[in-house]
Amino acid sequence: MPPKLDPGGDRTKACLLAVEDLRTRGVSEKRSVNATAKEFGLQQQTLNKFILSGQLGIEFADQIAAVFETTVDGLAWLFLRGGEGAVRAGDVPGWSRAVDDARGTYGDEYPFELAAEVRLPVAPRVASKEFAYDLALVFHKHARVSGARPVARRAAR
Repeated sequence: MPPKLDPGGDRTKACLLAVEDLRTRGVSEKRSVNATAKEFGLQQQTLNKFILSGQLGIEFADQIAAVFETTVDGLAWLFLRGGEGAVRAGDVPGWSRAVDDARGTYGDEYPFELAAEVRLPVAPRVASKEFAYDLALVFHKHARVSGARPVARRAAR
């Protein structure tokens, strides 16, 4: 049986708000659970159970987030924190451990603190050392930064 999310947690609340958003999208009143599930490619029985009980498995939460082209944490950012649906890389579960592992494997010269601030439209469920390293490597190779203060450059338009 797939793991469940905490029924009182932010992720579950965000998924409920996302489902309510889907049920009212493009119509003047709430569409049925069956119509919502059919339109957005979700399983009707699972969606109905979630709405009635508030119990949510991780896999189904990922499916709801996929409709919004984000992650479950992105849904929390979008519906509970007023963001644009992006998730901060440093907020991906396991980020700190992934950075520690990456530093042990690849060295300490990479700017992991900058990589943690990147906003991602999609992110892995759990951060890996390769994920942390790849993000830090982008800054290491392609952005000049000061040791005292990071400088972000905007692309010329």
